[in-house]
Amino acid sequence: MERISLAQQASENIIKSLTDEQYIERFSNTPIEDFVDAVKALGIGIYIVGLDMHTGLLFNNGENVYFIHASYIQPKCVVWEEALQSYILKASKYRIIGYISADDRLIIKWLLNKRIVTCK
Repeated sequence: MERISLAQQASENIIKSLTDEQYIERFSNTPIEDFVDAVKALGIGIYIVGLDMHTGLLFNNGENVYFIHASYIQPKCVVWEEALQSYILKASKYRIIGYISADDRLIIKWLLNKRIVTCK
């Protein structure tokens, strides 16, 4: 993985670099409750989520959806919080998710230590 190049991209390009379009969903001006319900409906697993100005992970355990990210507001550290309670996740008008744990192509590349090219 081209870690530095990947980290410099917009979150949509990060997601497109890691997973195929069939595993990507976009939400615009969607209430947080509807967004979390949609993630729950997609299935248990790990998702990359891109926001207006931030990127993080979502973890759906089948009961709750959690947002894991390096918070730029207090407490300004890596946090694991319920998605429904996240100020940053709620405030974003645009959310794009990539269901990375459902993408066998990505998992195989990761397990075989194959190169993942950054979309630009």
